[in-house]
Amino acid sequence: KPFKLLAYVILNDHAHWLMHAENESEHAMSDIVHSIKLRFTHRFKKMGGMNGNAALWQRRFWDHIIRDERDLFRHLDYIHFNPVKHGYVRRPSDYPWSSIWECIENGKYAADWAAMDAPPSISGMNPE
Repeated sequence: KPFKLLAYVILNDHAHWLMHAENESEHAMSDIVHSIKLRFTHRFKKMGGMNGNAALWQRRFWDHIIRDERDLFRHLDYIHFNPVKHGYVRRPSDYPWSSIWECIENGKYAADWAAMDAPPSISGMNPE
């Protein structure tokens, strides 16, 4: 299932992924998410020596189609600020399970981005 992972954050009880499906068929995103969930579950069960069914994921997922560049940057900001929003860290760059450092290294964010406050770009967003 070819796709590009543009951004991610993995928290204790949920994750956010920003992906670009290279196959633009009607079911491409559902196929990608299904594949990720299935592979993760198999690996998790194998590492834990588990057999049988394991319900690790909720059945559905919520998606959003990025409409334009502004929408893309809002969602990048939301994803990277999420660990701060949920109280895991004080600065997005302090959270290890996020693509924030890749974005910092690529010059998309300063290392101290959103260290004091939520970025104005995500005001009113709550895609959880």
